[in-house]
Amino acid sequence: MENTYKIIEQVCYHALLYLAAYFAPIKESTIIILVLIIFDLITGIWKAVSQEKTICAIKSAKLRDTVSKTIQYSLFIVAIFLLENGVLDVSWGLTKVAIFSVGVIEVVSLCENLFAISGNSLYSSFSIVLKDKFKALINSLK
Repeated sequence: MENTYKIIEQVCYHALLYLAAYFAPIKESTIIILVLIIFDLITGIWKAVSQEKTICAIKSAKLRDTVSKTIQYSLFIVAIFLLENGVLDVSWGLTKVAIFSVGVIEVVSLCENLFAISGNSLYSSFSIVLKDKFKALINSLK
């Protein structure tokens, strides 16, 4: 029985080593995404407290959103990585695009929180100008 346990332990250990080696190319990028998510969480809590002036402003549903967002981002990046390296076996850079997209989403969210905390209306002014430029571009294509 003890021998079987050691065999299972060695198989699990080797499987984890293989997975770690396989996903090593995206390790640094995923760490950066996790750091951005943590900063977004901290600034989100700070924003909620600063706007409501009480610690009770923090909702557990919003904290659960951070957990689900982290899981969704991780699954998205891993799925693209597996698709590109395992299924298609091509090097199109789809993983880098996926990681960049997730990073941009987190940076935008972080900026929204920081502008809301500071009371600076620069972000809303910038988004209005950007929206107007986008509408003008769409109208010029018609």
